[in-house]
Amino acid sequence: MSTADFTLFDAHHDPNSGSLLVNLKQKKGIKIKDLSIGAGRVAEPGSFAVIKYQGFLNRGEKIASSDDQPGDEYRFEVGRRDPTAMLETSVIGMREGGTREARVSPHLAYREGTGDRRIPPNAVIRWVIELVRVEDAR
Repeated sequence: MSTADFTLFDAHHDPNSGSLLVNLKQKKGIKIKDLSIGAGRVAEPGSFAVIKYQGFLNRGEKIASSDDQPGDEYRFEVGRRDPTAMLETSVIGMREGGTREARVSPHLAYREGTGDRRIPPNAVIRWVIELVRVEDAR
């Protein structure tokens, strides 16, 4: 993943923190918006990201949450492509303590369905992702 994979479509300064908040659109169907900038380590390929997340339909219904998982956090190796493309794309470049929103087109999410009746076919999903911590590869 490189910056060439994204197009900047908005940027503004957070009046509370002074940080530059960036909105990106991946050319392949994902829009990423920084909700808050963390101050810790950066998630990059080869590191492990520990996140909390919530997934919503466009109409606001929650469809998934790390709160529903044992331990309420999700850990994966960045760059290995183990989680969904959306999840990995969303955390690359985040700092610990930061929060992002990712709006994901159906072809990167659930396409024509999951068998879960709460998620209609070809739904756009909105994810809110908090990067709890970055860990070194072991």
